[in-house]
Amino acid sequence: MSGRGWFVTVVLIGIVAAGCDGEAPAEPVPQPQPLEGSWEATSVRDGDVPGVLYVFDPTSVDGREVSAHFIVDSSRLVIERAGRYEHRVWVTQWLGDVGGPPVERTLRFFHGDFGEWSRDGAALRFESHWLMNHRMTGSFGTDGVLHMQHGFSHGDPPVAFRYGRCID
Repeated sequence: MSGRGWFVTVVLIGIVAAGCDGEAPAEPVPQPQPLEGSWEATSVRDGDVPGVLYVFDPTSVDGREVSAHFIVDSSRLVIERAGRYEHRVWVTQWLGDVGGPPVERTLRFFHGDFGEWSRDGAALRFESHWLMNHRMTGSFGTDGVLHMQHGFSHGDPPVAFRYGRCID
């Protein structure tokens, strides 16, 4: 076979190897990014942080009817490689008139939790070892953001949070 014949044969083999339809080879499947590290809440209920976690309106506090607002000041989630996590949420309780905005800061506290986490693809599950029957769920988005659903304890309605990676 002449030099030109070898060239044509090699080109044809290359076309067959790439696929006869002329399409580019498929992109490699992206591997899951590691989750280990510290994460800070950037959003609660699709709003900024600080942001409203819960509003109880009306409710009774010290014998008076008020509107109670629980505001997330910050939240940090630390995920360890060994399948453990620690979670802290700092909250301020504000009171106001029934149907009105928060006007009186009455309490500042933090909610702490720890336990084990697992991952199935992008889906995440966090099982508490501190609060009985407390779970958090979420997913790790292609945007590099943790999209989480959690409340304070078992039975609290879950709230949507987004967490961004901390640069420690």
